[in-house]
Amino acid sequence: MSTLEQDAAMQLEALQRAGDPMFAFPCIPAYQHRRSRRMGEHFLMCFQPRRIFFGVDRGDPGGERIREDIYARVEDWDAVPPHPQLVDLAYGDPTMREWRQYALPDQNTRLLEQCPLHTNGKVPR
Repeated sequence: MSTLEQDAAMQLEALQRAGDPMFAFPCIPAYQHRRSRRMGEHFLMCFQPRRIFFGVDRGDPGGERIREDIYARVEDWDAVPPHPQLVDLAYGDPTMREWRQYALPDQNTRLLEQCPLHTNGKVPR
């Protein structure tokens, strides 16, 4: 990934509003099985303050239990289980790029290995 692409990804990950870092993700009608990512017939960009994720890391006291509760709720709502590649990711891990969570596949197919955001206009296959 080029420096420009890394900078763009970092900017997207660190999207801020009034100094409050946000996690952004789309909710789109194309989702049929991930109902947690579909909120009607319109394209929505959802923003969650990152502070709501504090204490959810596996190393935090109770963090694993909180993660298990979150995944149980997703399983109750969605028609597919949480994506298996995301279950192993940890917020705050410097090797984890959150772009993998921005647009999950509707089924639990393998996630892309590279960020789909590229400055040369070419989409990785």
